[in-house]
Amino acid sequence: VEMGITKSPTIFVNHDRTVLWGGMTPRNVLMTLCETFTYGEKPHVCYACMNCGDPVACAQRSPMKCMEGDGQEKEDPNAHGQGQHDNDNTNHGGKRRSHWGRWLFGILLIGGAAGAFMYYKQQMEGQDGLGSYSLQDAFLSESG
Repeated sequence: VEMGITKSPTIFVNHDRTVLWGGMTPRNVLMTLCETFTYGEKPHVCYACMNCGDPVACAQRSPMKCMEGDGQEKEDPNAHGQGQHDNDNTNHGGKRRSHWGRWLFGILLIGGAAGAFMYYKQQMEGQDGLGSYSLQDAFLSESG
């Protein structure tokens, strides 16, 4: 057993502080709740559903009882594309969808925004074009 500081959910059941080992799952919460009662005073859900794979499903039934398959994950028949799906990941008649239009739109949008910014900047500075630039200005400028 390793000693040290551990993080574990703590809950209060019947005014007693209780640590939930193994995380806060419906099964652990029910077991912790049932352990706080003395023998013969436990609620019916403890006797009927404590050993079920899915205590929530058991507690929602009337009368409360465990069923075969409680707590077992059911396989989705459509998980591997065997059924009909209505989303964008489907294969549209065997044709691969191309996204070149989205790329083109994105590039045009970025280029248009850059051009608009340059135009705005030129108008604010009062320049006619991209400005004048000479090698003499570049070599003789005092940049620090």
